[in-house]
Amino acid sequence: MSAYTVVLFLHVLGAIGLFVGLALEGVVMTLLKAAGTLELARFSASTFNRLKYVFIPSFILVLFGGLYLASIIGSAATPWIPVSLGGFVLILLVGVLITGPRMGRLIRALGAASSPADFAAVKTQVAARGLLGSHCLRGGIAIGILFLMTTKPDLVTSLAVTCGAALLGLAPALWPRRLPTTCEALPTKGRAD
Repeated sequence: MSAYTVVLFLHVLGAIGLFVGLALEGVVMTLLKAAGTLELARFSASTFNRLKYVFIPSFILVLFGGLYLASIIGSAATPWIPVSLGGFVLILLVGVLITGPRMGRLIRALGAASSPADFAAVKTQVAARGLLGSHCLRGGIAIGILFLMTTKPDLVTSLAVTCGAALLGLAPALWPRRLPTTCEALPTKGRAD
């Protein structure tokens, strides 16, 4: 076992964590959209704050592991590496500049909501395509980076794959959506319904 193999393991573990975080974020957004009560919406939104415990370590492992691995194998023959790094930085920026602030506003609005009219106004924020677009864009870019890591293509192919993955990732946010209408209450353990 060498330092390279340990760092490679940590790098892959970070990538898995990134995908787990994105999947959990998608679940939170689906629950928020389907929430039929203010309490359920608050519960779902509060779950979003816990995702930082998945995303932050994952980003650290991916970034520092990737930089170390790139320093070992990087050369002019590996143009996919800077494209992957650029995509990774874009994922980070979209999350920090779009998803974080929008979810923060949503969580504050849910905290201040006290009536059905307030809740209805907050639900319009949940239905806005910005959160879904941010989530889908980051997921598409992450899948594109995974493709680059496994196939190690040339520069033109790397750029085309990353741009194509980003566009394909955005497609669900642009597509007309039909999600479950509401979810009235959280399921309870041992319920005999």
